[in-house]
Amino acid sequence: IYIYKVDTEKEKELAAVFGIRSIPSLLFVPMGEAPQMAQGALPKHAFKEAIETVLLKRETAKSEE
Repeated sequence: IYIYKVDTEKEKELAAVFGIRSIPSLLFVPMGEAPQMAQGALPKHAFKEAIETVLLKRETAKSEE
């Protein structure tokens, strides 16, 4: 997993390409699939779940119960 931090004030064109309108915004880009956007602050558990399900394609602990 690669994680990049982008300064949207300096990279306005890049922010526009991805439709970034609010900060924070997270763009999950799974290999060979469409990007998925999450806007606003995510709690730690939601962030971890998004990484597991969107990027790593794993079942979450909640769905296994």
